[in-house]
Amino acid sequence: MSRFILVILGVFWTTSVSFGANEVRLLKAFSSVGAKYGVAWQNAYLEILVKDIAYDKAVGVRLKDCEGQWRDVPAAYDRSVGNQMEIWRINGLTADFPIDEQAANDHQKQICDLEFALYYRVNELAFWDNNRGQNYTLFKSEGMMMGPDLLSDGAQLYASLHGDSAFFSGRIHLRNLAPHKSVKVIYSRDGWQSQDEVKATYQYQQHYGYSNVPSPNVYGVEFWSFDLRVPPCSQLEYYLIYEVDGQEIVDDNWGNRYQVAVQ
Repeated sequence: MSRFILVILGVFWTTSVSFGANEVRLLKAFSSVGAKYGVAWQNAYLEILVKDIAYDKAVGVRLKDCEGQWRDVPAAYDRSVGNQMEIWRINGLTADFPIDEQAANDHQKQICDLEFALYYRVNELAFWDNNRGQNYTLFKSEGMMMGPDLLSDGAQLYASLHGDSAFFSGRIHLRNLAPHKSVKVIYSRDGWQSQDEVKATYQYQQHYGYSNVPSPNVYGVEFWSFDLRVPPCSQLEYYLIYEVDGQEIVDDNWGNRYQVAVQ
């Protein structure tokens, strides 16, 4: 790796720079536009997968704002997923600045398609994922975009307790690998002393708050859902089996299985 002056997205950097796929890459990003009473707003978030090279690091995106200016938006550490890999996240992502939770809920913010590249600065090195020189574009109303490490994502499960039953409603995003497929949810209420399964159902669109997202979308991501009603429990654990073209793809949340507590 050589040291040189590089122009990235209109901003000068003097550092050691690498465009490697192993150190930083997009995991997933989501954007939708909601509307109510004549007011529209954007809901967006992004997750970045990075290699844990050192404790002190800076991770984020270089994002084009609604005026066409490039700005850095920092991500926050979210969790470790093993094999020296971490997930960093930006909530309330919007191309109108400043970026913070209050701004994300401000219905007067501008709405844009989000063009961005990922950065990771550690040990005086700068790693970039700019989608092979094309930058990423997260279209404002298209929902989920998956990075190369994801074929399915079952991280959204909502739970409630009513009387003598626990209710669960799950959302699954799935990369459309072939027309014919099935999705099973394997779940346990007792720490895997026993288990059951339920089939997920394909949905032609996703309702997200006051917005609708197409399924499949322009990224080839489909939306599936499932519902459960089971006896009362304090926690549900589950994983997904995606069956396509005679193969089974298991999504067990990086070996940790998905978990949701019942409130």
